Order: sequence, then structure tokens, then C-alpha cells
Amino acid sequence: MILDRIDNIDTIKYIKRSLALQETFEWFKSTPEDIEEGMYELRGKDLYIIVTSFDTQPRGDCIFESHRAYVDVQYMIEGGEIIDWSPIKLLTPQDVYNEEGDCLLYPAPEEVPTSLRMTPGRFAIFFPEDGHSVKINDGINKRAKKWVAKISLDLFTQ
Repeated sequence: MILDRIDNIDTIKYIKRSLALQETFEWFKSTPEDIEEGMYELRGKDLYIIVTSFDTQPRGDCIFESHRAYVDVQYMIEGGEIIDWSPIKLLTPQDVYNEEGDCLLYPAPEEVPTSLRMTPGRFAIFFPEDGHSVKINDGINKRAKKWVAKISLDLFTQ
């Protein structure tokens, strides 16, 4: 998991090592924040961005998830949320992996997860070993808007 600010993007070395991450952050930086909600394909199903607004929820209503085929880059645009993070080795799946949706769900872990405060301008990158629970109310914002890039793991080997 990586947590940082979009302001730092030009100095972050790991971004320069991945063409897919470079393309994602160029889109983030060049796209108007009032873009219409929906899905935007940059490289078909290998790299796309979901623009979404949502109501934040009490922590107890949110579940953990992980992905096997994609890396998530979650970039906060408006409002805020808490994202809880835990390595999947500390989580117990509650169901089987959904290959079509690239999602494995988990109940909250017994060990207290790390909480990430997402505010406008912050981004978090979640890899397949990162369990994350999103849309958690931060005690301030009832609504939030974020962009979620889905990057196929295949693009990280190119």
C-alpha cells in the first residue's frame, strides 16, 4: 500500500518506473474535477478509471476487499473518507474469489487495521496483498467523490 499526495507526483521515483502509473497520474492531473461520473477507459479493460460519488458509512457497515487481477489507485477529489488497510494474510475470506468482479471479501480483522484519512489531493495505491475497506465516515464528510483507477497487473510487467 502507498499513501501520498498528488502534489508530490513529479518527484516520486516509483511512478516513473511504471508507464501505467504515469498514464494514470497524467489523467488525474489533466482531467477537470467536475467530470461526469462513469467509467473512462484509457487502455480498455487493462487500465480504466471510475469516477464516483458516494455517501460515507459507519465503519461497522463496511467490509474489506482485495483484488487479484488489478491494482487500485484511489484518488480523493471532494469530501473525505477513511480507508482501513490490512495485509490480506491477517484477513479471513468470507466467500470465494469473484473472478468476474476481481474481488475477494473479508470481515473486519481481529487485529486493528491501519486507518488512512483520505482528503482531497490524497491518493492510495492498493496491490493484491492489500486488504482495504472503503467509504468509512471520517466524522466530517457525509459524501465524497473520488476517482478509482483499475490497472491490470499485466501492465506492471511491461
